[in-house]
Amino acid sequence: MYGVSALSGAGLSVLLAPGPSVGASGAVFGVLAAVVVVLYKHQHRFYVRDKRIGVVLLAWGLYQVATGFLTPFIDNFAHIGGALGGAVVASLLEPRLTPIRPAA
Repeated sequence: MYGVSALSGAGLSVLLAPGPSVGASGAVFGVLAAVVVVLYKHQHRFYVRDKRIGVVLLAWGLYQVATGFLTPFIDNFAHIGGALGGAVVASLLEPRLTPIRPAA
């Protein structure tokens, strides 16, 4: 997940960013997006507090991208590419979670 997010973030950054980019923030955004996707995709298996964590992570990520467009030295394309890569991988994988308990 981390590796695919790093590669997709670096790829989008190379395609669209005006200058060189360094760092692991694209991969971190990929992991963040993967957590949000898993919490949404399998929300019936999580507690309400876990669903709230997904909403907070999504809001934080969107805030970071929005403020990143206001700062000239932030590579938002790496962030967006990493998030897309992590979200795609998370949507394709089926995690091993505890089975759903039948209704009593």
